[in-house]
Amino acid sequence: MMQSMIDSGLGKIGTAANASISFEHGMTLADIEKAVILETLKRQNFNRTRAARVLGIGIRTLQRKLKQYRADLGFPVMADA
Repeated sequence: MMQSMIDSGLGKIGTAANASISFEHGMTLADIEKAVILETLKRQNFNRTRAARVLGIGIRTLQRKLKQYRADLGFPVMADA
């Protein structure tokens, strides 16, 4: 599920380890943030702890953002405990 979410969220972003992330005119800050988060996650082999560290955000922040991305794509999202 995580891979399909990332693939559908990346769009025109490169997938090679040394690929750069390109942005198009008209992308919102939220779109850019999502692209950076998903590419970082992919580069860190989907290790959320390492991705959060690289991004300079807390693991819970990353988890909340990923939960929102799943909901935006129509994937089922579990309620918080």
